[in-house]
Amino acid sequence: MLILKAVKMKNAIEKAKASHPKVTRKSENTYKVTGSTGNEYTVTLKKDLGAYLGECDCKATVVCYHIAAACSLHVGIKRGYSKEAPTPRRAVSGYANSRAKRRAAADAALMREQAILVKREGNAMRIDGNPILV
Repeated sequence: MLILKAVKMKNAIEKAKASHPKVTRKSENTYKVTGSTGNEYTVTLKKDLGAYLGECDCKATVVCYHIAAACSLHVGIKRGYSKEAPTPRRAVSGYANSRAKRRAAADAALMREQAILVKREGNAMRIDGNPILV
């Protein structure tokens, strides 16, 4: 595994931009990159103790453009920009929705307790049966 830092990745990023390799996601942190010669390489990305790490099965001994291309898709997926981004977890959205529903129900109950009947009749309004001119 190679430590991924911006300084080390600069040349690899430029080469990836120039060659436009095809990247597909195999699993959570594993990507398949089709290189410039048509060969397929497997890139694995992970974060360990705050450091970003990458590994490619090509013969390069430094950060290669396969890793840079895979990082591009990985970041896009994590930020939600890619079509391959995972769907949101139901538990999280379900919790937020149920919390909002409980709050709305509590607000409705409070409004019923403090209910004031308001009717509009022409230019006049009646609040609890008492006329008020508007």
